[in-house]
Amino acid sequence: MINSELIEYTWHDAVLLSVYVDRASAGQTDSIILSVQSRTGQRLEVRFGNCYALCCEMNFGVVAAETIRSFSELDNCEDAAKLRRGLSWLGSKLSQVKYFRLETNSTASVILVAAIDIEVCEL
Repeated sequence: MINSELIEYTWHDAVLLSVYVDRASAGQTDSIILSVQSRTGQRLEVRFGNCYALCCEMNFGVVAAETIRSFSELDNCEDAAKLRRGLSWLGSKLSQVKYFRLETNSTASVILVAAIDIEVCEL
């Protein structure tokens, strides 16, 4: 999926299965991978490459699938501004960074990602 298809995909009630942070080449190829199962049972990976920030406010202890309430690209909002302020050291490269927010139903968790690259792969 390309970026516009990514946002248009029906994320509501898809299940967040895992969050994987790859820092094997720290500062070179930092990436975040979200494993998701769609409402139809199809498994997907949302891969964020060239990552610059990850903010997770996750809650645990609820015995239920962690379904997604919303997933969106951020533009001019407080979450994007907060991430942008923390990345001001990037200088001109900052204009390439995209900001994303995922919110869950089950635990009201929030995941914020700042990355240059994003793709969705069907498994």
